[in-house]
Amino acid sequence: MKFGKTRFYADENVQSWLVGYLRSKGFHVEYAIELGFNPRDDGFHLQEAKRRKCVLLTKDKDFLDHGRFPFQDLKDTAIIVLETDESVEQKYIYGYMILSLIGEVGYSGNRNINGLKIELIGPKVKLHARYKGRIKTDEYDIANYDGDRELFER
Repeated sequence: MKFGKTRFYADENVQSWLVGYLRSKGFHVEYAIELGFNPRDDGFHLQEAKRRKCVLLTKDKDFLDHGRFPFQDLKDTAIIVLETDESVEQKYIYGYMILSLIGEVGYSGNRNINGLKIELIGPKVKLHARYKGRIKTDEYDIANYDGDRELFER
């Protein structure tokens, strides 16, 4: 059942247990630390994700800088930024972030998310894209989203 699943490249600031968890759910995950790519700069990790035909998985919010990392560089990949902290008092929010990662992003497949920057903030999925010639942002809450609203239409 690997057909259609997103392939991930996790940079060095993603926790190893999350890489292991994604693998245990059947996802292909290449991990920068296991590949000996620690430390490397952000541009290196984005290029490596593209070269490996994977989606970049990171906790580094610098990737949301559209000047440094423009959307035209993402036609063959996407960037997922995990913004939720793994603190004891926010375990349920972190759990929502993992559900978003697997259910909303992981099973969509690379082709469906290429060109996007996706922030996962607990139950919130925030999408950034070049849409109709402009950079647009939209978000939804997986706990309350009914699926009827078209994204980027407001």
